[in-house]
Amino acid sequence: MPRGLAAMGSRGGDVRSMRWPGAAVLVGCFLCAGGVPVLGQGGVGAPPSLLVTPKWVHENLNALTVVDVRDAGLFQKGHVPGAVSVKWKTFSDPAAPHPGNLNPDRNKLAQLLGQLGISSDAQVVVYADPPNTWGEEGRMFWMLELLGHKRVAIMDGGWPLWVAEQRPVQAGAAAPRPARFVVDYKPERVVGWQEISRRLGDPTLVIVDSRTRAEYDGATPYGEARGGHIPGAVHLCWSELLGAGGKLLAKADLESLVRARGLTPARESALYCTGGIRSGFVYFALRWIGFPRERNYDGSFWEWAARPELPVQR
Repeated sequence: MPRGLAAMGSRGGDVRSMRWPGAAVLVGCFLCAGGVPVLGQGGVGAPPSLLVTPKWVHENLNALTVVDVRDAGLFQKGHVPGAVSVKWKTFSDPAAPHPGNLNPDRNKLAQLLGQLGISSDAQVVVYADPPNTWGEEGRMFWMLELLGHKRVAIMDGGWPLWVAEQRPVQAGAAAPRPARFVVDYKPERVVGWQEISRRLGDPTLVIVDSRTRAEYDGATPYGEARGGHIPGAVHLCWSELLGAGGKLLAKADLESLVRARGLTPARESALYCTGGIRSGFVYFALRWIGFPRERNYDGSFWEWAARPELPVQR
């Protein structure tokens, strides 16, 4: 049972008959004695892929750890029952000048994840609100894979699709039960400015800028020290990966799109944006279509542009 659902049961249940546009909140048929949902009893099977539907999440809710990475205020108003709430900045390096850099203290990261009720062996499903956010679900997916978690998926369409399909909604704060997270760090999932600068012009490495075209061309809307992009980077805005309603493009369309930008399974990709969030979503999308050599640059352009010794192209 996921930590959040266990907490729901201890309070008698927080899934209420509330008015939410397009959403049906089920009470009598969704709750059993004690308020614990009865969906997906008997444990969860392997998800159909790294990308799962709201229907699959609903059917297996009783055996999932669901992570909502939207703003806390939105979470309080309504969320997937039993979900826990966290923002990507929770895991940022407190000593870094910009929040993109992941906290290098792996013990601290494990502690934070454990406090959220995320264990190393849980089936985790992450969701946000595409395309109205920044791809935070991808950042969370990337971070968990970097730390060695092997059972992470993203809910396609996120919160808007959950509501549109009239699935149950819970309001209020989360009440996660502590869990144990053991880090199994995977350095091949991350890349830093040192390696990128050393490999500029390397034909085996594709540098991918996942910001908007205006940012790629020189706009600095988020306080970047300089405008432009990393020399030789190809442009692939993260929102290009989304179709109608914020759902990810079909695999064939997605693969066609990224191959047109020079990405292939045989080449390494160094992915960046402003702070490693939008690029985290691109990382996820490439992992979903089976590309094995993707690496996210968490410091991204905030860090790159702030180092005057590193070149910038416009």
